[in-house]
Amino acid sequence: MGRVVAAGPGALLAVVPLAPVLDAKRRFRGFRIVRIHDNSPEILAYGVHPGDMVVSVNGIRIVRPDHMLALFKRIGNATELDLRLTRAGRAVRVRVPIVDEP
Repeated sequence: MGRVVAAGPGALLAVVPLAPVLDAKRRFRGFRIVRIHDNSPEILAYGVHPGDMVVSVNGIRIVRPDHMLALFKRIGNATELDLRLTRAGRAVRVRVPIVDEP
């Protein structure tokens, strides 16, 4: 996961593709996880599921689509991703450690 985060948004989106979520008035609400590439057991084991909506990462709320790019600049030295998600209308918190793969 460390290499994926360090490589930037494109690398992460290849593993965990996201789609914007808009409400009935077409206002941005977050990004929905479309799927987990190859149903990666490493990612699924932390409790991240397709269909989850990402609301914030490491305390940074994603209130506009362009916030995702700024987010990557701010999490460069993080040791984990603290994800606030919405799953089936309920708030969920998931922590994913950022480790360098061998």
